[in-house]
Amino acid sequence: MIFKDLKAGFPVFLFDRATRKFKQGKVMNTPSPDISGSKPNMMPQMPGMPNFGTMNVKVNVQTEDGKQSTYSVVDTEQTAYSDTLVISCSKESIINEVNALKNQANDIINKMPDFEQTVKDCDQLLSELDTTFRDQQKTNARLDQMENKLDEIFKFVKSQNKNDMNLVVTYHKISRVDATPEQMVKATKIIGKFVAMHAEENDLLKLYKEIYGVVGNGHFNDFFADVQIKKMVFEDDKEVEHRAPYYTAAKTQEIYETVKDEIRPYNQWDFAVVLNMIYSDNYNLMKKWFPEDSEEQMMDKMVDLAVNWLRDDDNPYGHCKAWGYFNH
Repeated sequence: MIFKDLKAGFPVFLFDRATRKFKQGKVMNTPSPDISGSKPNMMPQMPGMPNFGTMNVKVNVQTEDGKQSTYSVVDTEQTAYSDTLVISCSKESIINEVNALKNQANDIINKMPDFEQTVKDCDQLLSELDTTFRDQQKTNARLDQMENKLDEIFKFVKSQNKNDMNLVVTYHKISRVDATPEQMVKATKIIGKFVAMHAEENDLLKLYKEIYGVVGNGHFNDFFADVQIKKMVFEDDKEVEHRAPYYTAAKTQEIYETVKDEIRPYNQWDFAVVLNMIYSDNYNLMKKWFPEDSEEQMMDKMVDLAVNWLRDDDNPYGHCKAWGYFNH
């Protein structure tokens, strides 16, 4: 049967490919011509004949839930499509559509191992070729570890009585649990919100520093370098107070570019913290030892001391000496 042969009360079948939902409806009245939906014939018009290549008809359908909808369909077809919806006079056509969708899904499922291997292979290549990607992978891994621990804590706390909520004591009782990444992120946000509401600003800064210590690869970033440098202060021999920073950001970066090959893997923020520390701790001594030195000569000596300090390979923090010295 085709659409133009439908009569009031005839069944019509509907299948939504997006939601995989099937409905059966009935025609409410005999289909009527839909001139606006018809397409003109490109052949020369015959005298006395309308110039339509295809004729559309309007089919008003009521589904089992009582909802009525009108569809414009080609009158000589038995199946029509409206976005993801399939409309047909024939249940067999709907069955064919369901089978086709199932086969498409099965094809994708069968190819999933290939797609997954492609992602792994590309990640491996990117980690070898792109240092930024490799660093991001390491950071993501540390974040995952932190979220895992936070999620374990959150789940454990939920299972405890109010009288047994000492996380410091009970943390070591927590066993490995399975959780989705979405659950981990939600748990992390909940804990973060709670802490932000109840902790003092200094405590929050300590917490952020602890978290950054996990994910920061043992090196300063601009924020924590700025916090550390601004704590530095000394008095000269005239009891005049001098507060860091003692070098502009531009000057520090300029110096770093000249010495970075000597102090790898320390970044510019590690170097900035150490250079300012060396200046603060040694200014009076250097002035005593080299009273005739100009500021430029003094600066050169401070740079040499900073580089030497960072190149101390037998320190207890390895290649993370700058961060470890100030944060352990």
